[in-house]
Amino acid sequence: GRVLVSPEWSNDGRFVLGFQRAEKGRAGPIYICPRGTDACEKLTDGYTPSWSKDNSVVYFLRPGQLPDGAELWVISRTGSDEKRIANLRPMSPINHRYDVSARGEIAYVRFDAGEDELWLTDLPRN
Repeated sequence: GRVLVSPEWSNDGRFVLGFQRAEKGRAGPIYICPRGTDACEKLTDGYTPSWSKDNSVVYFLRPGQLPDGAELWVISRTGSDEKRIANLRPMSPINHRYDVSARGEIAYVRFDAGEDELWLTDLPRN
């Protein structure tokens, strides 16, 4: 089996989502694994993946262009339609935390002047 970081069950309990750390840095392959088997599928590369509330897409982070943040990405459950949707910054250099609501709101922990703050923003509309 695979050792996954930040494992998360799908809302229907059929799959586990997680990633493997690369040798250097945070990002590595993101996998979706059916319950009870070793037949994991690589979805993409990134870190801290999270299911959408309906399990149709996966949100995840990638290192940002600037060293003090991360980019929030989304990809369909089948591995298509991958796109960057937001820059989350500034973030703590150690812990990148976020969540996306069913209504399309992004909550993340912003790190500014040595203090953590909880921020809320909306997903960009297409």
